[in-house]
Amino acid sequence: MKKSLLPLFTAFTLFGSIASINAQEKPSRFQNIPADSIAIVSVDLEAVRNIKELEFVPWEILSVGSKEQMGIDLLLAKSVDVAIGMPGPSGPEFGASIMTSQDVDIADLTIPDLKEVQTSPRRADLRFREMNYSPVRFAQQSSKQMYMGTDGMLRRMLATKSASSPALKIASETKEPVFAVLSLEPIRPILMGFLEDNPTRLPEPLLDPLMTLAEEVDNIRLISTPGFNSKLTLDLFSESKESVGKIASALKAIQAIGFELVETQMRESMAQGPGASPEMMAAVDAYTMRLKALLNEGFWTEYDDRLSMTMDSNGTVSIGIAVGLLLPAVQAARDAAQRMSSSNNMKQILLAKLNYESAYRRFPGRVWKRDAEKKPLLSWRVAILP
Repeated sequence: MKKSLLPLFTAFTLFGSIASINAQEKPSRFQNIPADSIAIVSVDLEAVRNIKELEFVPWEILSVGSKEQMGIDLLLAKSVDVAIGMPGPSGPEFGASIMTSQDVDIADLTIPDLKEVQTSPRRADLRFREMNYSPVRFAQQSSKQMYMGTDGMLRRMLATKSASSPALKIASETKEPVFAVLSLEPIRPILMGFLEDNPTRLPEPLLDPLMTLAEEVDNIRLISTPGFNSKLTLDLFSESKESVGKIASALKAIQAIGFELVETQMRESMAQGPGASPEMMAAVDAYTMRLKALLNEGFWTEYDDRLSMTMDSNGTVSIGIAVGLLLPAVQAARDAAQRMSSSNNMKQILLAKLNYESAYRRFPGRVWKRDAEKKPLLSWRVAILP
């Protein structure tokens, strides 16, 4: 019995080893993203091109145009994943990993100012091309993946294998075709230092909730859903449900303070203009009360590890709010423009009188010309005309 099980066990072992090897050889989209990247921007171009609402995009023209202008068909790109690092001595650091559906070669690139292909002296499979007068370079170590970016970030990406971080975990679990993840952990000291060193530049009530956000938010994810019914989703991640609750309270405080500031400024601008009727003031008060009630209902959904807000990116909500807030402001601006016009007219009149005095050594009288019967014909206004 034992002898009969031995071949079966050996077969399963070999199958599992082969499957493991294949799984390891399969490239991961984010395996070269450094763990300390402050931002990851990802676009699944293959999924974007398959969106029905984007069928009107001239993909054929883009394909031919990119081959003619760049030497490589852009439509071969399956995905583009960009890593942004902390700025270095030479400026911002970034790198992009581009996976393609077919074999590509950076030697075919015809972008201006690209130098000839060079091979790494330590790795025969690694080739790169530098650019004249630019820190950006291209690199390639497999036929279906190439890189571009600054020298420092490219070196780190090529040396990174299957890094792990909360931001990378969020990126790998995101299924939408277009998204960005911002990691606050590397830049948290900078944010905290800015808020602590510049308290006078911010309204005092905003300082505490902003400090809470800087302390409790670990990662921010922005998801875009392309198409006619496009949506934007904003997620604020934290390590615990308690921290998520603190973030929610801070956001409510910021929302209330911001709304109060806008409301105060709007009323002050209307009060300065003589054209603000009592009916308009009452309408503004009614709208602000209704808008405040709507905002108090909340746009955020609370989960154990994050707060999430989804909004239509067609602008329906923002346009409605903008119209409500800008209409009184437009009226106030119109009144201010009328006052400025009147002031400018007075200035021109005074200058004309000074010019008259300079020419005739006297200012024009109340009556400039009379008829034969000594009746006034023309007033001083005619005398100061050009």
